[in-house]
Parts: sequence; structure tokens; C-alpha cells
Amino acid sequence: MTTMVVFLTMPATFLAFAIALAIVAFTERSIRATRWASAGFLFASVAMVSDMLRAVDNVPLGYFAILCHFTSLSCMLQAFAVRHGRNLSLAVPLVAGMAALILLPGSPWTPSFSYRPVVVHLAGFTIIWLALRTLWPSRVKSRIDRAIYFTVFASAAVYFLRAILPIVDPITLASLSNRLIDDEYVVLSHVSSAVLGLAAAILLLLAVGKDLISSKAIESRTDQLTGVGNRRAMELAMEFSARGKKPVGGVIAIDLDHFKQVNDRYGHACGDLLLSAVGKCLSREFRDHATVCRVGGEEFLLLVDREHAGNLALMSERARLAIRSIRLPAPLDDYQPTASVGFREHDPDDDLEITMRAADRAVYRAKAAGRDRVLAAPADA
Repeated sequence: MTTMVVFLTMPATFLAFAIALAIVAFTERSIRATRWASAGFLFASVAMVSDMLRAVDNVPLGYFAILCHFTSLSCMLQAFAVRHGRNLSLAVPLVAGMAALILLPGSPWTPSFSYRPVVVHLAGFTIIWLALRTLWPSRVKSRIDRAIYFTVFASAAVYFLRAILPIVDPITLASLSNRLIDDEYVVLSHVSSAVLGLAAAILLLLAVGKDLISSKAIESRTDQLTGVGNRRAMELAMEFSARGKKPVGGVIAIDLDHFKQVNDRYGHACGDLLLSAVGKCLSREFRDHATVCRVGGEEFLLLVDREHAGNLALMSERARLAIRSIRLPAPLDDYQPTASVGFREHDPDDDLEITMRAADRAVYRAKAAGRDRVLAAPADA
């Protein structure tokens, strides 16, 4: 009875997870892990149903179940890896392919029925072990990541035990020749797969939920046109600085010169193209040293980290030159973008808004002095 419950309920449960994750993948296309996870649970469901039918000695269907099993395992592990911008090693499909070739029905090298589970589980152990190496750097990023790593490690241990049990225990090896669905080894294999699969499903749903919340939070503080921070990002950086979490050491204010003329002469689409190029340029140059924000139409702000405050003048000139070096496609291919830049070092005893206003006034002084230049705010500004 217990065996039938496992074989009947688990495929349905995995299929439900596959559908739920597919819906999330369709509505939130930026979260790639849901696609892999949905595919993994779908193949897991098909594998369990096929393996149930395999018990009546349907060799081709049993082989199909093995292929689905390897595919499911690889997709699930890829879902965990892709959350952190990683991919499984190419050795994973290589191991799965070699195991599938060894188990090919009718081939002269195919192992006996009793030893096929050994090959399957050894291949599964190897695939998981390779995935553990990929997941190792991300294991400490959050509690969910630690739980995921522990679950994957436990899966590797279970696969290893399944592989060696028939080898070290003659009774288990002999029982495998029965090919019965209620054999203890078969039941143990599927129950452990069900438990680990459920654990993986729950963790994946939690991880996807966490990623979705993080994605929405990032989206809420990102300027969609330029890809840099918006005013909300600036406000958060100011809050963090006030709390001492990421203290700001200086402010660089940047205002594009004659931007209105670009819109009037070439159109707003070209103006947006210029803003996007400037945003990418500033992010590329300063993302490791400052919080880059767009705070107005053509106005950008760099909240420079305290450890780089001594380089404010150099960073300001670097920003000016970087903007001058931007090259744009037609009809802006003959346009030379320039910017007026002002900066001010931040005194921790002052309000950060005072420093920002001083840097902003330095920008207007730079414009009044002829544009395309850098000016420091006076110390008593």
C-alpha cells in the first residue's frame, strides 16, 4: 500500500510543481531558474511513471525512465546553479551520456538487470558531485543557499549508498533480479527520491520567491532607461551612509551639456539613446567605487565611497573624459557629448544633502565658465 501511494502521489506532486514553476517562468521571464526547475520536475514526474511501468519488464520504457531521470537531475541542479549566474560543468551531460550509452538496451556491453541500478546511481552521484563544485561558492550567500547545498549534498550521499548497497550486500543484489515494484531496494530508492525531491521543490519555491522579491526591489531603485540607480537608490545610499553601513566620502554631480538641443534637433529617441549610453558608461567606470544615480533629465550623481574620497578630482575628470569618448550611431555619429562636472568631499559631520547641493552648484559654475570642465566646490560652500 505504501509503495502504491508513493508511485501514485509523487508523480502528481512533481507535475503540480512543474506547472506552478512554469507559470512563474512565463510571468517572470527574468528568473531563469524557474524554467530549469519546471523542466526538472516535469521529467521527474515522467521518470517515476515510466519506472512504475518498467516493473513489468518493459525494457525500452525502463531505459526511457533512466533518460528522463538523468535529464530531471541535470535540470534541477542547473536551476540551483543559474540562480547565481552559473552553469553546470560540461562534464555533467558527458557523464549522463556515457551512462546512457552503457545502459543502451540490446548492446553487448549492457550490464545485467541487477547491476543497472548500480550504474544509474553511480552516474547520478557523479552528476551531483560535479554540481556541488559549481554550487560551492554560493553556499554561504543566504540560509536558503546553505539549505540547498545541504540538500544537494544529502542527495549525493543517498545516490552513493544506493550504488554501493547492491555491491556490498549480496541479498540486495539477488533481490534486484526479482524486478518487482515492491522490492525493498526499489521502494527505498523511490521514497528517498520523493523526500529529496520534495525538499528540493520547497527550497526552489522559497529561493524563487526570494529572487522575485529581490528582483522587484532592484527594479524599484533602478532607472529603466539608463540602468543606473534612480532617486530611490540615491535615498537608500544616503540612509546607509547616515547609519554608517556604507559611508559616502564625496559627491560628484554631472550634467550633460546642451542636452535640450539633442532632443530638439534629433528627437527624443536620440536623447534617450544618449542618456542610455552615458548611464552604461558611468556604471562601467564607477560601479566599484560609487553609487551611480540618474537624478534628473540629464543629471547624474556619483555618491563616492569613503575609501575613494581622496580621488574625487581624478574621478571627476575621468567621468568627463569618459563621456567625451562615447560614440553613438547615426544620426548622432557626428555628435560630441560633453558634460560639466562638479564635486565636493563630504564631511561626516555635515548633512549629505549639503554636500550634494555644493557639488550641484559647482556644476552650474562649470557651465558658466564654458562647459565641458570640472570644478570643485569651495571648501566653505
